[in-house]
Amino acid sequence: MTLTIGQGQELGFSLQEIQELLALRVRHGAACDVVERKTRQKIEVVQQRIRNLQRMKRTLERLATACTARRPTDDCPILEVLEDHDNISH
Repeated sequence: MTLTIGQGQELGFSLQEIQELLALRVRHGAACDVVERKTRQKIEVVQQRIRNLQRMKRTLERLATACTARRPTDDCPILEVLEDHDNISH
């Protein structure tokens, strides 16, 4: 199976990483171990992104639930979090 540059990008490889991988093929026809190592490293990066996205989703779900449960006189829980985050980051 041969991947195009676009497919490589869809898999999360940068143009630089794709260029490095293709250079291995030109220089070493049997560089599968290096390509596999780089691919496994990319898998770890993707796994971390998935964990981060799942954590973000859980937080957003909790905030949405808090919005539903709030009383009319309560402040918006989402805006409170954003304001608190803004104060912390400065």
